This record gives sequence, structure tokens and C-alpha cells, in this order.
Amino acid sequence: MSRQRLLDARTLARIRDLKLLARLVVDGSLHGIHRSRQLGAGMEFSQYRQYEPGDDPRQIDWKLYARSDRVFVRQSERESHVAVWFLVDTSASMAQSGAQVDNWSRLDCARALVASLAYVCQRQGDSFGLVGLSDQNLAYVPSRNDERHLDRFLLALQTLRPRGAWPAERQLNVLWEQLQSPGLVVLVSDFFQHHAEIERLVGKLNAGGKEVLTIQLLTQDEISFPYRGNIAFVDRETGNTVQVDAASARQRYLEQFEAAAARLRAALAGMGIAHQRHLIETPLHESVWHFLEARQRRAGQRKREAV
Repeated sequence: MSRQRLLDARTLARIRDLKLLARLVVDGSLHGIHRSRQLGAGMEFSQYRQYEPGDDPRQIDWKLYARSDRVFVRQSERESHVAVWFLVDTSASMAQSGAQVDNWSRLDCARALVASLAYVCQRQGDSFGLVGLSDQNLAYVPSRNDERHLDRFLLALQTLRPRGAWPAERQLNVLWEQLQSPGLVVLVSDFFQHHAEIERLVGKLNAGGKEVLTIQLLTQDEISFPYRGNIAFVDRETGNTVQVDAASARQRYLEQFEAAAARLRAALAGMGIAHQRHLIETPLHESVWHFLEARQRRAGQRKREAV
């Protein structure tokens, strides 16, 4: 998937007047962090951070280097206060495609959706990072917002592949090392889980002071079960196969599917987490617009409630 496909012109035109705001900003808990649309120049110095590959060389404090023989960058007020993290489920079930759209999987949709939201973050001056979640590999892009960061971010998105299962809790320990400062986490997943493992991750992030937004990606077939005859279903993560008569299984499937969806909504609502469900067959510009518009509408409501 090319950068051109990740950043669809129609989608960017549709969302050009929308923003992705963290609740901490809306509530005024972080004052002044939108004073500049650019990191580095013109912003109030906050602290030093050790240089990492990809950092803007203009941010390096050469005087400090001369004294210490170590390379540090000057961290702006925004970078040290708030960041947007995109967590993308890359387990094998994200390879599922919709019957109505050729060569467009759940992960393809997640990549394009996250790319558009990252573009919004860059435009409004937010730092943003990426974590791909699978037990086979935890892909990681640090959170920042220099001139080349969006290109690095999009390249990392393109390399994500659906494989394996949801990571074990011990594999997620690296997240807590990286996601330290207050900020916003956007989790994109199909939310197909065995023992509420995705809910536990969301709950831990929420308890750790992060604001979490969740986006569930499904196919039209998964919510309508249009199948006929004798059909075999294969679990992409375990390889297990179940063969059923579609006519006799349809009603039970729909009831169990909706019951699971209701449990998920209730669990997330109980943690105060905003949850949206999107069909991957929906045009991308509509999905991104609805997500941002709903987010902006909630932000407006919070401002009015605070008055």
C-alpha cells in the first residue's frame, strides 16, 4: 500500500476542518500546549532528552555536547506534555477482507484510517507514535513531530503485516516504558478476544492516566451472516475449522455476536472510554470524518459542561 493510498485526497479534503483533541486539552488540564503548531523553534524549553536516530539535528544542544560528550535534544513544552499514540492490532484476524471490496482487509483499513488521523495530528502540531500489536512482533515508532516524522510513520504503517495472535501481557510491558506522559491513545482492532485480553490492556491504559479511544473494525458479513449452505469457518489465529449449516446457525450466531458486542460496549462505557464501530466496506473518508466529528462533538459538550 503506497503513501498515496494511505493518504487519500478525498479523505483529507473531508477532514481538513476537524481536529483530534485530547480530553486534557479540552478540560484545560494542560494549559498553553496549543500555543504553537510546530515543535522546537519558538516554543518554551522544558527539558533535555537523549538524542535518537531521526531527531531533528537543529534540536541538538551542541554546547551541552561539548561539556558532556553526550548528544541531547532540547524538548519542547508540547513534546514533554502530551502525545497521541496509535495502537494497531496486527494479529492474523486483521487479514479478514470484506466480500464487497477486493483486496481491502481489516488491516488495510486500519492503516489508512490511522494514517489520516496522524496527518491531522501533524497539521495541528501534536506529536504522535505507533505501536503494532501482535505476539509475533511489537512494531514501534516513537512519538514526535518533526518535519520527517509523518514519512517515517507512514513507512512503518506500510510494513505492518497481520500475523500471530494478540500479544501476551508480558510482551506488553514495553508499552508502559514508552507511554509515560499524559496523552491520548487510539486503539484500532477487531476486538475479537478470548479472555477479555484487549479489555485488560484498555483498562490498564485508562487506569494509568491515558485517555483511550477505541475503533472496532468489522466486515458487513460479520454483522449480517449472509451465508448459505454448508460452510467452513477457519480461525486465522489458531487454524481451527468449524463446519456449519448456515441456515440453522444464523440466528444463534447473530444473537451471540450482538451479545458479545453489547458486553464490549458496556465494559468500555464502564471505564468511560469512547467506542466506535466501523465497517471496512464504508468509504474511508466517511469513517474518518465520523470518528473526528464525533470526537469534536464530545469535546464541545465537555466545554459546555465545564462552563
